[in-house]
Amino acid sequence: MSDALKATSLCPGCKKEAPRWESRVRDGHELWLAICPACGWVGSYDATRQAVAEDPLTSYLGDEPLRQESPPWVRLYQVSMQAPWNYVWRCQPGGCRECDRGVVFESGCRSRPDFEASWSLCLACGYAHVRYLNPQWGSLAEMGGSQWTPPCPPIKKLRRTIFSRPRPKLVSIPVNFDEREEE
Repeated sequence: MSDALKATSLCPGCKKEAPRWESRVRDGHELWLAICPACGWVGSYDATRQAVAEDPLTSYLGDEPLRQESPPWVRLYQVSMQAPWNYVWRCQPGGCRECDRGVVFESGCRSRPDFEASWSLCLACGYAHVRYLNPQWGSLAEMGGSQWTPPCPPIKKLRRTIFSRPRPKLVSIPVNFDEREEE
């Protein structure tokens, strides 16, 4: 695209000002994007093909997603380590109960002297195992699941337990499920 054409062409939308042009090369094509500072009109031109695009932004930027969204279990894992929750997770030896991959992390908390909650989470498939324990009586409830949307009961319990924090008496405790089962 010539500099003379860029400088003398008025905006097709408002006919008041010349649009501002930017160029880039994508997939071997020289692409130009025009934006009118007066009215906001947007246009795109493919200099290699010498064609005006019907959808200027998609033509110029491409239609590939720029960033893929993380799965909900990965977001829960990342957020739970930040303030105000500040959970400490540690890698659990062995594989996931559902997919058998070795990317399972565990954590837990004690909300009262007689009540502990512990959980494990597979970062590969999203399987979560939640366990509530009274140290004197043993396990009160134990459940697992991997349906995040809509959440199944174990996932609801996991979210509720993690995000019910912060409370003054909660203490983050690293828990190893394998050691508890042996005792």
